[in-house]
Amino acid sequence: MLAGHRCTLESDISKFLFDKCPTPTLKAEYTYTLSCISQSRCQKTLLRYNAHWFRFRSWCQQNKLSFLPADPMHVAMLLSTYSTIKAASAAIFTALNMAGLDDVTSHSFVQAVRSWSLSSGGQFRKAPLSLDLCTITVSFLFQPSHPAQPPATLNMVCFSGFLRYDCACQIFADEVRFYSSHMEICLAKRKNDHSRSGSVVCIARGKSLSCPVSLLKSLLVKAGSLGKHVPVFRSFRKGSFAKFCPSNQPWSYSFARARVLQALADSAHMSFADFTDRYGLHSVR
Repeated sequence: MLAGHRCTLESDISKFLFDKCPTPTLKAEYTYTLSCISQSRCQKTLLRYNAHWFRFRSWCQQNKLSFLPADPMHVAMLLSTYSTIKAASAAIFTALNMAGLDDVTSHSFVQAVRSWSLSSGGQFRKAPLSLDLCTITVSFLFQPSHPAQPPATLNMVCFSGFLRYDCACQIFADEVRFYSSHMEICLAKRKNDHSRSGSVVCIARGKSLSCPVSLLKSLLVKAGSLGKHVPVFRSFRKGSFAKFCPSNQPWSYSFARARVLQALADSAHMSFADFTDRYGLHSVR
């Protein structure tokens, strides 16, 4: 069972399906099948969807509406108040899909709200990060042993390698290979890697200060992590001007997101609150 809110997405699905066992003699098989359905989804993904599902569930309960199954108009009504419509829609889709119910997120009402949010009429829409903004962040903040180097590097590696946070936190220093023209990052698993066969991400080497290959190698050298089986993006404390003091644990998502946003806000000469009101950050990129 997932941690977090008292009524999670996973537990709601279990409660909804538990009483639908066709006959008591099949209870064991039915329960096992439910666990297979639950485990077919990445637990970290369900945990991230949990807050969005909890908000939808609570809104439905407050207004005496059904959430399992859900009505497309009710979903559209709630999403119209969201700034993160895509994530909330994905959470609702996942819950209904796991419960074996119709996908109301593909209904014309919901799709219309999503289209509206992508247009200039979407008053809650946040601007996405651009490569220029990420590059300016590196140029503005990057100095030898500057505390902003880890989040700036994380942002550039995720941005250029199309990596989500759950992939970035699985990168180990000894599974990164540096070459004259590029680097290769070996990942044991990714969100869409259903066969669990792993993958290799190649990122080309550039000549600018914001080159993700140079940034990552510099970070590993300063941390003394090059060639070691330790997470690349770990919590760093500035031990002295010339040396970082890394911990043994990868960053939590909230820590990574806050550090990246703060670095971006500083480079844009904006307060943290003003920057986060204007720009969105999906999985630290």
